[in-house]
Amino acid sequence: MRRSDSSRNLYTPNGAYDAEVAGNVIEGNQRNDTALTSFLPFRRVPRMSVVSSQSIRDECAPYFTTELGEVPWQQKYS
Repeated sequence: MRRSDSSRNLYTPNGAYDAEVAGNVIEGNQRNDTALTSFLPFRRVPRMSVVSSQSIRDECAPYFTTELGEVPWQQKYS
């Protein structure tokens, strides 16, 4: 996405960050952001990752604990 000019200007607009031109550093606009508005807080989104991963584990465990689903070395480490 950042390869096209229009996308690049959305992600990193001209003048947003420091640049070097002919050996001189031109300070970017981010230095003027004293209120830190560029670091807005993330919204908290509830996630069920633990529950879904436990569900998948519980669904697959019976297969992997049978002779059909086990790997040759698994009994060495149980």
